[in-house]
This record gives sequence, structure tokens and C-alpha cells, in this order.
Amino acid sequence: MERSAGAPGDRRKAHRQFTADASHELRTPLALIRATAELALRRDREPREYRDSLRAIEVEAEHMTALTESLLTIARADAGASICRSPPPI
Repeated sequence: MERSAGAPGDRRKAHRQFTADASHELRTPLALIRATAELALRRDREPREYRDSLRAIEVEAEHMTALTESLLTIARADAGASICRSPPPI
């Protein structure tokens, strides 16, 4: 007998794959933040170089924030919680 697309084993496999993908997506910006900070602190630099490093860290932190918010939205939807949305403009 064939298994349906919604079979428990298929859902577990999809969940494991999603978790692995999400972990990878979060590890990448974390690695960039850490490497940028370590390089900036390795030796004295000009103020412009520090600002450039901080901007790169800020961009990666914003990326992580967006990823985390997406994951929370998915988790809430999975848990059956209602997602609050702004009313449409009049």
C-alpha cells in the first residue's frame, strides 16, 4: 500500500529537513557576525573601518531578525495560533 503525502513518516522527514535548513540559515549570518567582529578587534583600525565592520554586522543581524520572525510565524501557524494582521487600509 502506498503512503499518502500526509503520512506521519513523511511529515517527520519534512520537519527534520525544515529544521536542518533553518539551522543552516541562522548559522550563516552568525558566522559572518562573529568573523567580522573578530577581524575588527584583531588590531587597531581607522574609525571608518570599524564603521564598515559594524554596518556588516548590522546587515547580518537584520537578516537574522527577519529569519527568526519568519520561523516564529511558522511555529505559531503550526501550533494553530491565529496570526494577527493589520486591518486593511481604508
